[in-house]
Amino acid sequence: MRFMRTTAWLVLLGTVAAASCSERPVKTVEQRTYVSRDSGYRYVAPVGWDVLRGEVRSPSKSLITIQVASLEDADETFVANLPNSYMPQLEGWTKYYFSVDGEPSSRPATLGGVAALEVSWPIRIRPADPPGKTVYWLASNAGYLYVIRVVFPAGSDELDEPSVRAFLASWQFTEPAGPPEGGPPGTLILSIPEPVVPPPTP
Repeated sequence: MRFMRTTAWLVLLGTVAAASCSERPVKTVEQRTYVSRDSGYRYVAPVGWDVLRGEVRSPSKSLITIQVASLEDADETFVANLPNSYMPQLEGWTKYYFSVDGEPSSRPATLGGVAALEVSWPIRIRPADPPGKTVYWLASNAGYLYVIRVVFPAGSDELDEPSVRAFLASWQFTEPAGPPEGGPPGTLILSIPEPVVPPPTP
């Protein structure tokens, strides 16, 4: 009997220890703040989401990416009609990466206090996958075009959308030092911001 009690106690201790080891400490707002001085923005990553080389990913695999393009020497009519003038490129981009599952919907939005366009597409990551969606936010500021894309795999939007909205609410435009590193004017490139607080050295 004593052996059984001891064994049960050890199992319980092991379970508690494993759970404690698997729980990551919650980062502060400062530790979750990222800034791109070249492209002129900063944001706070959602609690529990991972940031790696510019991609912000949730535990349920929703994914945020940010792309930026300099509008230097861009067509004046194109710039004047942004963000709506970017819709044809956005549609082509979406159909290239995903299996589109219907027509997009759009509505006016704001990003960092700037007028923006929110565009939502029903998609499937692969043709045989359950339906998900991808949502874009497009805004222009200080001679740059910003495209934020969020991919919600099937069933993750209800769980992750509040975190995405918090991410968008945290967005701030800053004075860009640009142009975006690695991209000629007019070319959208993946933006890779830096953490305000450097990660600890292993």
